[in-house]
Amino acid sequence: MSLRKLASRRATHRRAVIGLTAVCSAALALSACGSSGSSGSSNAGASDNQASSASGGQSGVDIAAAKKEGSVLIYTGSGLDQVRSWGAAFTKKYGIKVNVVDKGTYPVWTQWQQEYRAGKPTADLFYLSDSSLLTKAITDKQLMKFTPSSSGDYPAKYTSPGYFYPLQENPLAIGWNSSKVSASDIASIKKEGYNALVNPKWKGVTSVVTPASGGSDYTWWYYLMEGGKDKYGTDFIKKLAALNPKVYTSSFPGYDGLAAGDYYIIGDASTTGLSTEYAKGAPVQWMYPDPTPVFTVASAIAVNAPHPNAAKLFQEWATSVPGEEAWYSGSAVSDAIPMNSKAKDLSKFTKESWYKAPTNLYNPLVSDLKNYTAKQNDLISSWQSIMGGQ
Repeated sequence: MSLRKLASRRATHRRAVIGLTAVCSAALALSACGSSGSSGSSNAGASDNQASSASGGQSGVDIAAAKKEGSVLIYTGSGLDQVRSWGAAFTKKYGIKVNVVDKGTYPVWTQWQQEYRAGKPTADLFYLSDSSLLTKAITDKQLMKFTPSSSGDYPAKYTSPGYFYPLQENPLAIGWNSSKVSASDIASIKKEGYNALVNPKWKGVTSVVTPASGGSDYTWWYYLMEGGKDKYGTDFIKKLAALNPKVYTSSFPGYDGLAAGDYYIIGDASTTGLSTEYAKGAPVQWMYPDPTPVFTVASAIAVNAPHPNAAKLFQEWATSVPGEEAWYSGSAVSDAIPMNSKAKDLSKFTKESWYKAPTNLYNPLVSDLKNYTAKQNDLISSWQSIMGGQ
């Protein structure tokens, strides 16, 4: 069963997952990001000169002006290869180059804030896994108001109309390298769930990502240290630290390390990252602990975008059905749940015998919004003090 089909069922009986309107306290002084470029393609509902209207949005994007601008730059924390592959579909459609900067959600956001204050804007669009950053940006008048024609196809509770739209819902998992662990080991990991990460058997071959990376990584650790603290809490983090895990400062190098067999098991792993490695043929499998932390990845346009017409056209395309489905059809295939109600879930590995879709999702941006933002700095500091400062 696809995650999309499962999502429609599970909404009636278990959802601790509600909207993404948040106020962010994330003024983290984190390191700046590096940048890389790319191009790509798909198909979108547009004429030669103007994007067409579909579901109640404003449409009217000037395609000729967008093509004249020639490129867009996306700041993201959702994986360089994945976003490049997705952007390649846009490039193929419109001939507009898509460049990508990615080094974790909070670091890349901090970089843009510094550029914004210096009056030297570079980013055109944001594709981020913590929409509370975007909510704060609306208050600070840092986002361009633009309503894509597919606006009405997105769930209102996840959307800030005219500003940001949630393109995917992404569950977090525990992953392993199936060439490095036995069948009995896999059975134990599935049975233990979170506790597999503190099993002494995996000392020296476990990896995790610091919550300071932001977005999905902070969401994972927020559950273990706050939402589920009665069961896990700081004692769990101390047990983990005793196993000397590899701590990555951003997610995707961790997935690369898992795929290469440098480490055998990884926690706080996004399905997007794991499925990207899977699509490349890596011996990577995963399971969803109970409850399964989940985050929503949202797209928005910077108020001072250097390429405003190209940015609008990308947002128009990204929120369309072809744009959503292009996320699943590139060289890096993802198993995130598409949020456009008309888009199909094109995940290819849900038929694998080892795969089981999540059934109990936990979204702290919804169930524990106030603490999620208020506890951010303290939680990250506490985690770093236990784990060794990263």
